[in-house]
Amino acid sequence: MINRKMLINRINKISSLESIMKNSYISEEIKNIKSRIEDDTFRIAVVGEFSSGKSTFINAIIGKDILTHAVNETTATITYIYNVPENDEKIGSCDVIYNNGKSEHLADMNQLKNYTTVQSNNNVVEKIKSVSVYVHFLDTNLPVVIMDTPGLNGIAEKHREITINEVKKAHACIYVFSLKGITDSDKDFINILLNYQNQFIFVQNFIDCIRKSEGETAENKIREIDNSLKSQYDSYKFEYNIIAVSALKALVSKDREIRKLYSDDIYEISEAQRKEIYSQSNFRELEEILEKIMKEGKYRQIVLESAVHRLKNIIDEILNNLNTIQEINTELRKNDSGSERIEHAEAIKKNIEDKIPVRKRSLENLIIARDAENRRILKSDCQKMLEEISSEAEKDIDSKITKYDDIQNFEDRYKSSVPVYYNNFLSRKINSELLPELNRNISGNMGHLYDEVIQRVTRYTMELSEKKSEFDVKELEDRQEKFEIKDKSWQMEIERNRQKVSDEREKSRRLDEAIRRNNSDLRAEEAKLSEEKQNRERVSKEYDNEVRRLGSRPEVEYRKEARTRTVKRTGFLGRIMDFFSTKTETYFEYVPDDSRQREWEREKASVSNRYSQLIQRHKSKMNGYEDNIRRLNYEIKNDSRRKAECENNIRDIESRIKNETEYFEKALKVNQNEFCINQKKQLKREIRDILLGRTGNECVIERMENYIDRISDRNLPEIKDMTFRFFDENVRSQIESLNKIIASNNEKLDRLYESNESEINILKEIKNSLRSEKI
Repeated sequence: MINRKMLINRINKISSLESIMKNSYISEEIKNIKSRIEDDTFRIAVVGEFSSGKSTFINAIIGKDILTHAVNETTATITYIYNVPENDEKIGSCDVIYNNGKSEHLADMNQLKNYTTVQSNNNVVEKIKSVSVYVHFLDTNLPVVIMDTPGLNGIAEKHREITINEVKKAHACIYVFSLKGITDSDKDFINILLNYQNQFIFVQNFIDCIRKSEGETAENKIREIDNSLKSQYDSYKFEYNIIAVSALKALVSKDREIRKLYSDDIYEISEAQRKEIYSQSNFRELEEILEKIMKEGKYRQIVLESAVHRLKNIIDEILNNLNTIQEINTELRKNDSGSERIEHAEAIKKNIEDKIPVRKRSLENLIIARDAENRRILKSDCQKMLEEISSEAEKDIDSKITKYDDIQNFEDRYKSSVPVYYNNFLSRKINSELLPELNRNISGNMGHLYDEVIQRVTRYTMELSEKKSEFDVKELEDRQEKFEIKDKSWQMEIERNRQKVSDEREKSRRLDEAIRRNNSDLRAEEAKLSEEKQNRERVSKEYDNEVRRLGSRPEVEYRKEARTRTVKRTGFLGRIMDFFSTKTETYFEYVPDDSRQREWEREKASVSNRYSQLIQRHKSKMNGYEDNIRRLNYEIKNDSRRKAECENNIRDIESRIKNETEYFEKALKVNQNEFCINQKKQLKREIRDILLGRTGNECVIERMENYIDRISDRNLPEIKDMTFRFFDENVRSQIESLNKIIASNNEKLDRLYESNESEINILKEIKNSLRSEKI
């Protein structure tokens, strides 16, 4: 059973070997392993590609949103999250360590992003060495440190070197995958990490974004990762767990200062919903693994196992070098005389020198072939990404423009015209998503190309010549056509009928006013007639009263009047006397007297005449009023009839308008839908031409391909130069070793052989002990 003390003794024994002391790189690696074992703090490195959600994942572990995790914010330096007891005075604060040795204490963690991201103003990569954050997490007081690394495919300078150096110091590694799952780039990174680690927790993040409608599931993602790991790294002996989580949901469920799950959500989260969200995050499974490692003390075993894993790799590397030298020594010692040995060494040296051009050509061909393959893959990936952007744009168009009215109201709703909106859409997708991804892939490919050619160089960081390029998307034409009806006869007929309705309504209105006016006049005439009737009745009553006052017509009166008369005489004498004179006599007669009657009649005639005139005047007025009333009634009746005709006309015309409008609107809708479909087709076609048209108008794919070629052309000579320099240094080192051997006598050669053989045996013994004994 190997314990810490025994393992340190073995490391010390390896460190004392002459071949180790001569190799500064190996010596430093041995020191790192020893530091790992002697470090009482359990260090976990969180690694992953850009935008895999590492910072959100770490925030979810500690239960507080303190590390920046916006899409455009990328971790640029190492951030150490120290687990401290809840009563520790440092809790909630930060320490910034600068490359010049100075430090700065931050009491407010809100300032943290100014010291940890590429976008901050503090020139993070050049000035700041690390940032330490002190919080309490995992419900334990054990010394745990989580290391948030920049990531192996970051495009900023030194990202690759920073991350690998931190992985060397770590005891375990959590590797976070983006929504895409495990990629070829991830496999390359894991291949590098396996040189230093053998304990992994692989985390498939973003399960809340998995497209279940397309058949994706968290279980399938885990299965894909597991199958890929088994097929890719079957020869490696390392332990791992695979878990699928939603770091965002886990963080939101824990940090109560976060009120909404997604920024565009309308409602805030309740406490009951937080519990449900935590369950959906599947984060408990991860926490159980970490808690088991901590609480059961398994982390101590992991510390030793990770150290042994790295130590075995270094021993294999040393043995490989020693065995190569020993093979040369063995060949030289076969010669009996010094001259033969020298001659043989010279032959080996000449053989090495003769093969230099061939090997350089082979290396150059390998670089050219790999570069061509990388370019082909990059261009193919770029084509796929642009096709995805085109597809996303089409889906967005289909979701935002479903009918003609959506085109008409687009600017009011989205604050820009359709062409401007989708120009911005394409620019955002290309410059914020595609281009950073392309730059990361180019950077990674350059680094992997160099790693493939020079296996021993793991700390090299390729620097892109154009890491901040941005593409201007060719503007979509502002060609929002106005929808026009070609056959306007329907519309003209409807307008004519609407004018008729308007005319009939105006006519009806005038008739209505006339009816109201005549009714008013009729009421006035009727009132006057009534008044005149009353006046006539009053006059009639006054006449009757006057007639009654006169009384009955007086009777003829008789009065006695003395009268004279001629009287004939009697006899003959009398007759003779009558001849000469007349004989008169007085007598009394009753004579009729009608004076009173006549007076009565005169007075009555006067009264009758006077009142007859009054009555006649009233009757005349009444006749006039009655004539007016008859006239007004006639006009009212006639106007009412005409108004009814207008209303019937309006109903008939409106009915025709309704029928014509319905028919017209159906035809209009068909034409508008056809117009909308054509507009969408034209917009989609133009977007696809801009992205993938290859029409000679510098579409985006052509410019991207030129961009890939331009960066590759600029960096390829540097890779070749560094490769050949490394090759020349190795050849020179081999020749120098041979020259030393040639210059050595048999005794020195024997001592070198015996020294190498002794170190080989010691290393084999240590390796076998590490292999056979369990920790």
